[in-house]
Amino acid sequence: MCKKHFITAGLAAALCIAGPSLYAQVTQARDLLKEGERLHLNYQFEHAIEAFSRAMGASDDSLVISKAEHARVHSENGLILSNYVVRPYVLASVVVPQRDFPLYYNLSPSGCWAYPPDLLLQYVNHKGDEKLPLFYRPALDRLVFAACDSLSDTGWDIYMTERTFDTLVCWSPPVRLGPDINTQGNEMYPVLSADGNTLYFCSDGLPGLGGLNLFVSRWDENLQNWSVPENMGIPFSSTGNDMLYMLSDDLTYFYFVSDRNAPKDSLLLYKVEYETSPVKIRPSSVQELREIAALSPKDSHPNADTGTSARSADTATSAHLVDTATSARSADATHIRATDTTDSRTAVSDSVLQKTREATQHYAQLSKAVRNLTGQVNKQEEKLDSLRKTYVTLSREEDKSIFANHIREEEFLLMELQQSLRDTQKSAQAIEDMFLWYGVLAVPEINNTNTDLVFGAKTDVTPDAKSEVTSGAKADVFSPVKQKMCSLDDHVFLAPVPVEPPVDLTFRIEKQSVIVPWENEPMDLYYRIQLFTVSGKVSLNQLRGISPAFEVKVGNRYVYYAGQFQTYDQASQARAVVRRQGITGALVVAFYEGKSISVQEGRRRETEKKTAPESTGMYQVYLGAGEITPELLAAVSELTDKDIIRLAKGDAVDYFIGPFSSRAQAEELAEALKEKGFALVSVQEVTP
Repeated sequence: MCKKHFITAGLAAALCIAGPSLYAQVTQARDLLKEGERLHLNYQFEHAIEAFSRAMGASDDSLVISKAEHARVHSENGLILSNYVVRPYVLASVVVPQRDFPLYYNLSPSGCWAYPPDLLLQYVNHKGDEKLPLFYRPALDRLVFAACDSLSDTGWDIYMTERTFDTLVCWSPPVRLGPDINTQGNEMYPVLSADGNTLYFCSDGLPGLGGLNLFVSRWDENLQNWSVPENMGIPFSSTGNDMLYMLSDDLTYFYFVSDRNAPKDSLLLYKVEYETSPVKIRPSSVQELREIAALSPKDSHPNADTGTSARSADTATSAHLVDTATSARSADATHIRATDTTDSRTAVSDSVLQKTREATQHYAQLSKAVRNLTGQVNKQEEKLDSLRKTYVTLSREEDKSIFANHIREEEFLLMELQQSLRDTQKSAQAIEDMFLWYGVLAVPEINNTNTDLVFGAKTDVTPDAKSEVTSGAKADVFSPVKQKMCSLDDHVFLAPVPVEPPVDLTFRIEKQSVIVPWENEPMDLYYRIQLFTVSGKVSLNQLRGISPAFEVKVGNRYVYYAGQFQTYDQASQARAVVRRQGITGALVVAFYEGKSISVQEGRRRETEKKTAPESTGMYQVYLGAGEITPELLAAVSELTDKDIIRLAKGDAVDYFIGPFSSRAQAEELAEALKEKGFALVSVQEVTP
């Protein structure tokens, strides 16, 4: 009794000790998990990976370990993507309501927003009342939309339908895009480019940073399918949720929304300058990475020095002008501007005039430099395209190697030109900001000698430069207005053709037999098990669960078969199973080109893989025609392991045993059967 109490007390003490320890373990793991999430959101991916790894080691809870493992993968993805970061030029950003935010994208007249018709959603088994708007481009023959299939557990998926050539408003049955696009997660807000060959969408199931990231996929004309999607990378994909990338038709800018730094129940809509071949950099620090990901408007241009003389000069000019603008603003921040209504020019103080003369001269020079660099970038891109097309046509490896080096050199040159263009644009932007600060809203009149008096400074400028000054003095106003929805109710969407599941021809024993139709027979060799021949149809119970079963009516009788086998050994093993089910008279039969053939012929074709029967010098025992009596079957089973062969010729059916490699073997069996009272058996040579 004392020993029993001692054991009980010991167990209780152990539980008391283990309880706090286990709780502390779980608490530590969850704290590490939260710390890792905080680090991940702040783009400190290396430290986040360490925190998630420690959380996995500090817990025995499978749920905590699984969550930490998934989070670590997202941080590892972030670490990889942080090596290839684009510093875009953000034209503007504005807060839009989270509800119906796509309607604040304005790409008219190329298309309009519409909700998928109820019938279209019904075709894809959409569940719930929530609908995601789609962008309809009348000029395209493709339409993409997102829906949530109630019959699957894959969240939101992307579907595509194509316009039929019968009418402009008739569309093919919707098709869910393949597993390269759709995952177990959510794929949402798909949008096609103006030519219909590029698909933009967001996903939280494809490799990314954890939330909804932006992805791009391109149509492959050869494969007639969408390519494996690519993550659009930082800063377009962030540690938050980023959605609905839309590129303007003229390829000058694009929109997308993000919840990074957005107020509650709102999103930030970004308008960003589009670049065909953006330069990708590796930020020097986490702080720089965070600054790039913040996407601050007008401060997004890089300042990196590439070593070219032109860029160095532009950068120096930019720095000087920024200093000038800053000092001017600090000195005259309280200056009051007055407008002379009798003159088209803006009246400004003498101090402002003095400090803007140099900026005005440099602005004209920078405007010209921007135009020149833009032309050089375009020419360099065309040159690269031509070189790449030539590279594809080369056959010799030596030529390809030389050409590849040449292409790489031209790519580096393109990157330098693009960087120079960015730096020059930023320098011009600094002067534009100063113009706006001092209220420079008009350009003085131009005389016939192309001499412009700007703020009292006489400078020679070209007409193009004057237009640049005019446009530069105006603010980039971005005030999106909610667009009206269009309707697709007058469009016709064809219903998907019901897909019947393929017939399962795998031989099996089930609770209840499955009878399948005898149709679409293969033309090559196959075997089946003949169960029995009866005068009337049998019930499923009489088939003893054997599946698949086939029912064939021959004259006034019904013949039942089972299975479909490629080899005789498979059929023979299945026959043994059938006999154990109680159908002892089951036979192996063979078919070739849709016709019944002898089993020995089938085995010969199987072994030698021949397409026509040949003379074999083999023999068989003829048992008779019509039906075989149970007594004869029992005698055959007792005397030999050879198969009974069924050969149908029209309505007549003959039965044999064989094959035998010599006549003596066949005659020995025939004599044994005759001794048992079956006098009609005989020996025959196997002939083609």
